[in-house]
Amino acid sequence: MDIDFEKYKGLHYCDNANCKFYEKIGTVNICTLSKSHNQVYCNGCHNRWVLSKGTFFYHLHRPKDLVIQVLLEMSEGKGNRAIERTHGVSRITQKKWIIRAANHLNEIDEYLTANMELTRLQIDEFCGAARAVIHFKKKSILQPMKRQKTQRAWEIGGLS
Repeated sequence: MDIDFEKYKGLHYCDNANCKFYEKIGTVNICTLSKSHNQVYCNGCHNRWVLSKGTFFYHLHRPKDLVIQVLLEMSEGKGNRAIERTHGVSRITQKKWIIRAANHLNEIDEYLTANMELTRLQIDEFCGAARAVIHFKKKSILQPMKRQKTQRAWEIGGLS
């Protein structure tokens, strides 16, 4: 997924408190360091960062199209195992993406409404799934599988 580099570059500001351009959006201090890696810098203090800094996509090592597709399918109610089979994204990774999305829910809500043309019902279903994962994140799917097998062996053997 390609981003409009110049558009997003114009929305950034220097977050160095010692810089004279600190938190000033729309100034000419933000310069391109690398378009291929989406990197910019401030010519006032030479602070460098990537355009995805502070967003949901920061440090994701999967293509943005894949992440968006998986989240879209989850919002439509597609099951975790089906997504794992079709896209090769493990259930644990899916849960991590939901938790990460929940931390950026306001930005995600604006994006889903404006750019993906989702209905309010689809967005609410996605938010409900995110809340459920956060509530139960320390249970079942995020725990090591070995522990679950051991517990199951005790139950089957009648030792519980």
